[in-house]
Amino acid sequence: WHAPACTQTSRTGTRPPVLAASPRSPLAGSPMARRALAQRQQPDAQLSWATPRCHIFAAGYSTPKPNVLSRGLAVLLHLPEGGGAPSQSPLSPLVRGVQQLLIGPAEGASPDDGAPLALAVLDLTPLCPDPAAAAAALDAEGASAALTKSIGKPVARALEKLTAGVSDVTLVAAGGCAQLAVKLLRAADGEHGIKAGALSRLLLLQPRLPAACVNRHLSGAAAAPGGAATTLANTLATSRLDTPRLDAVFESEEALSRRLPVLRGACPSGRAAG
Repeated sequence: WHAPACTQTSRTGTRPPVLAASPRSPLAGSPMARRALAQRQQPDAQLSWATPRCHIFAAGYSTPKPNVLSRGLAVLLHLPEGGGAPSQSPLSPLVRGVQQLLIGPAEGASPDDGAPLALAVLDLTPLCPDPAAAAAALDAEGASAALTKSIGKPVARALEKLTAGVSDVTLVAAGGCAQLAVKLLRAADGEHGIKAGALSRLLLLQPRLPAACVNRHLSGAAAAPGGAATTLANTLATSRLDTPRLDAVFESEEALSRRLPVLRGACPSGRAAG
């Protein structure tokens, strides 16, 4: 018996920036029309904007079939935080752990023995290439009421495309990305993101949830400008979204005691450790 290889596939893409079009222009409207308009206005320019990269890891020798992914998919929001130069391979610290997770620690283990069928790593480093600036960018996203154009909206669009047709999604976030995960769950109906009923579990690993994010999205202490406070709890209660199971691993017991109660106010079921 030979352990299956851990295959990885990647999808990348660039899109041109949105340029203002004349109201009379026949090119005003769709993204493809804006792309054509931008190319006509600046034919010699390299027009692109950053989008998340998606890497799909699966236990097997080939790319997983769509019917396999439709039964269940774990999605990891990945944006390294900290100082130092940008890494040439931002996923390198994850590869060994992902391989062991998918193949199984014991000889003879298979993906059907409890391991996920596939793991999609949504690499957000193109949105914020400098690790030293990543924490501040995530904090700014967590403190704002709506999804921002710099991180929140590109990630929501990528998640919507990635999870289309998937009935069982587990969203995984570590560190400051936990703010983004909470905010994506709180997005209103009709916005981009994981579709209603598809998200079954939220897994937070050593989440970093500053007070500004908690007050804005969890406790309701900070109301959005011009309106009443909208928290994750009442968004889940009043929308067609199902309340996901929330599992969390905190960096300490003190962090657990400070942040778990407000998280449980929105997602009461699940396990936690500190």
